[in-house]
Amino acid sequence: MSGISAQGTVIKLGGVTVDNITGWSGFGSEADMIEVTAIDSANDHDEWIKVLIRSGETTLDMNYAKASFAAIETLVKDLTATTLVITTRFPDSKIYTTACDVTSNKMTGSSGDKISASVGIKLSGSIVATDVT
Repeated sequence: MSGISAQGTVIKLGGVTVDNITGWSGFGSEADMIEVTAIDSANDHDEWIKVLIRSGETTLDMNYAKASFAAIETLVKDLTATTLVITTRFPDSKIYTTACDVTSNKMTGSSGDKISASVGIKLSGSIVATDVT
């Protein structure tokens, strides 16, 4: 079977389990590149090197849950970095951990619909994956 089920995933920010998550996006790394092409570059091709690895940003989408929202709001106002821990369950249980800063915590709602929340997180370290034993 391919793929990993999101069902049963647990996400913690600063040790606080975030309840009622409906999805998340943007979790991963990317490399910034600079061009180093010179007139004597091999085969007349552009040359590039990696100069910086960025862990980027992620967003958590959730149903509004008062306790989680209040705890996350405290992390937004805190000027020190915290940790983001994502634990997947099936079929390969893994724990992904990285340093981060919580940058936003927003509620949205409309007539006849539920209240939702969105949490912005800036990742500031390597993403470390470990197996759950």
